[in-house]
Amino acid sequence: MGRSFNALLAGLVWLLVGLGGEYRAGVDRVRADALLHDRALRFLEDKRAALDSVLNATMFLNSGLVAYVQAHPRLDARTAKSMLRTLYVQGHILRNIGLAPGNRLTYVYPERGNERAIGLYYPDLPDQWPAVQRAIRDHAPRLAGPVRLKQGGIGFIYRVPVFLDPSGRYWGLLSTVISAEGLYGSAGIRPDTDGMEVALRGRDGSGPNGGEFFGILGLFGTDALRAPIHTPGGSWEIAVRPIGGWRAGESAAWVRLAAWLVGGVLALTLYQFLRMRAARVFAQEALAQGNARLKALFDLSPFGIVLTDVQGRFTEWNGALCNMLGGSPDGRALHNIESRFSRHLLPGKEPAGGGAAARPLRQPWNVECARADGAAITLRIHGIEIPQDGPQRPQWYIVEDITEAKAAEQEIRRLAFYDPLTLLPNRRLLLDRLHHALDSSARRASFSALLFVDLDDFKILNDTLGHNAGDELLVQVAQRITSCLRTGDTAARLGGDEFVIMIEDLAADAAEAASMATSAAEEILAALNIPYRVAGQDRHSGASIGVKLFQANREPVEELLRHADLAMYQAKSSGRNAIRFFDPRMQSIVSRNAAILEDLRDAVHDRSFALHLQPQVDAAMRCTGAEVLLRWVHPTCGVRLPDEFIRIAEDSGMILSLGRWVLEQSCILLANWRTTPGFATLTLSVNISARQLQHPDFVDQVRRALDASGADPSGLRLELTESSMMDAMEDAIAKMAALRRMGVRFSLDDFGTGHSSLAYLKRLPLDALKIDRSFIDGLPHDTNDTAIVRTIIALARSLELDLVAEGVESDEQFDFLLSLGCHTYQGYLIDHPIPIPEFNRRAASACYPRMRRGGEVA
Repeated sequence: MGRSFNALLAGLVWLLVGLGGEYRAGVDRVRADALLHDRALRFLEDKRAALDSVLNATMFLNSGLVAYVQAHPRLDARTAKSMLRTLYVQGHILRNIGLAPGNRLTYVYPERGNERAIGLYYPDLPDQWPAVQRAIRDHAPRLAGPVRLKQGGIGFIYRVPVFLDPSGRYWGLLSTVISAEGLYGSAGIRPDTDGMEVALRGRDGSGPNGGEFFGILGLFGTDALRAPIHTPGGSWEIAVRPIGGWRAGESAAWVRLAAWLVGGVLALTLYQFLRMRAARVFAQEALAQGNARLKALFDLSPFGIVLTDVQGRFTEWNGALCNMLGGSPDGRALHNIESRFSRHLLPGKEPAGGGAAARPLRQPWNVECARADGAAITLRIHGIEIPQDGPQRPQWYIVEDITEAKAAEQEIRRLAFYDPLTLLPNRRLLLDRLHHALDSSARRASFSALLFVDLDDFKILNDTLGHNAGDELLVQVAQRITSCLRTGDTAARLGGDEFVIMIEDLAADAAEAASMATSAAEEILAALNIPYRVAGQDRHSGASIGVKLFQANREPVEELLRHADLAMYQAKSSGRNAIRFFDPRMQSIVSRNAAILEDLRDAVHDRSFALHLQPQVDAAMRCTGAEVLLRWVHPTCGVRLPDEFIRIAEDSGMILSLGRWVLEQSCILLANWRTTPGFATLTLSVNISARQLQHPDFVDQVRRALDASGADPSGLRLELTESSMMDAMEDAIAKMAALRRMGVRFSLDDFGTGHSSLAYLKRLPLDALKIDRSFIDGLPHDTNDTAIVRTIIALARSLELDLVAEGVESDEQFDFLLSLGCHTYQGYLIDHPIPIPEFNRRAASACYPRMRRGGEVA
């Protein structure tokens, strides 16, 4: 039944195509015939109108001459010839034109070639006189011809009888000879033109009854299209027919033949296609049934299962494998899975074209690959080879996802050995690697190094911007340190802002190893000094690095870390942002600082401090104010200067409570001066540390101190150092502006010793600059100090800032600064820092006396 249906369908296609060709051929024939008939009709009308136009133009020219003769019957020869010439020139198809008064041809133009015609008398011409008589009798022009002209050629003769009045008084005849060739050419007709046959008949205006005189003979006896052409005294008839006849559509016969042939080919092709399709459908159904049974087994397995052919391409796979790899079970993402996964199936197999043969399957193996969504997964693969001839054989693979198990194992390891924030090794892993490094150094007899890194001012940033910003900074620090290390070196985070770097196998020579460790430390320090982008702000945070070289098992691991820590502490004590190697003498310094720190905690609690004031005077030695200097009154060691404990207070964070106490006491003193005669205009300069300025509550602390004491804010001058503002310039400017609106004034301390920059100097709301004592010492003899001081004074003058020269100790220095235009002076030449009561006594005098270096009043 299937074959019969296929044959019937093929025969139907053949019949439909053939009939369609017949129909199309018929439509094309009818359309072609209609188009040809329309074209012939338009051609006929065009040529008829063209002949009419040319004849009418010629008659129009003659009518003008007839009118002139009727108006001037006594025409002289000169006038006649002139008018004939004019008409001849305008009528381009004319052979000649003549006037015959009394029927005698008297005037002809052109005369040349027509000499024999001049003087002819029409009644004596039997071939022409009958036509002339008809024209005279009918009082109407006549067009005769075509005739063979005596001058040669074929032409038409147009005769017009001229009557002088309505009564019929005859004057003569106007005769015009028209060139037949010119007439046909002007009308644009030829016997066959534009695919059309043309013919004319109606000699001497006799219409359809006249003989044919132009074109294809016998055309009027066919089915040609015809149209009349009216002429003077009669008519012509024009006939038109397409060359070859009207059956233009007969050429479409080949379309019918082609349609039947193509239909037959299509029918045979369709029949073969249907047979092959039926066979393929049958095979596919059988294959689908087999695949369905196999997939039913696959889908029952919790493991991924895949079968590859001899080229390694997937042929069968189950839904579990697609779930593992992130592909869709319907196989639409199979090519993506296959490209990522197939290279892992045969262990040791090279890519196609690599030249290496597949190795035999071995024990189950683990592979790392990516899911369709990019997630990394770990798979365990079992391979089974299918027996088959040839160098390569198809493989069955069973795939198990062990990603979660491995992730759990790695998470346990990470929590045990890595810092969760920076992902660097933690102290436990560092100690383990340090033990291995000691063993390695013993075998290789080479030095290794420990670098202990501690960030400078990290606590300030953490307190100012919050712990999230601190964590962000620590992550960036870890990345920068790691980028500076060699493969095999270890960077670990111990906690807080402390990092340890272990660099192994430097050199066997201690000096060379120290040089290499220094280079590594300098590279790390340079990387850490680049500004950080933290919480949307650019922040600076340098570091102090302690270095400890070690070799073999000469010292315990913990001892090595402690020595590196001591070296780092020495780097901080030397001014921070520095590198120091471990020195055994450091232990005593550390012990001493630890004792100072304990005593300092008690002193802050007991307020065991006193304020001393160092006077500031103007050029006339009048006291204008003082700088507040802190003294620690120790119960056993006596008075201690700030150099002994301020750094420790800053590192420990006690500078915040200590600075707040100094600020409160200074405001109380200012309030007392306000009610003391002669002291109301004095200013009090108070040093502010970086940690104080960066504290979020700083502005409120100053406001509360002023409000509680009742002091005049204009008398309070806060002294800031350049370095205290560099790490948070925008924050510092905002706080200074807020205090400035309250009336508090500011001076920049130690100007020129830090990161001096006009870019920020012009933005800071300052009132004064303090020239650092290091530039005053060499005045007036040191040319460098002199040039620097001149520049600072010029700068202050251009910015309209007051100037305070700090550390003035000689008359020469005073007089030199005075000559440069300095405003205010401070130093041992004026007075030492003294207790408040003593300052009040001395400042009460109208003019402050100068002192000599020995401390005596001059």
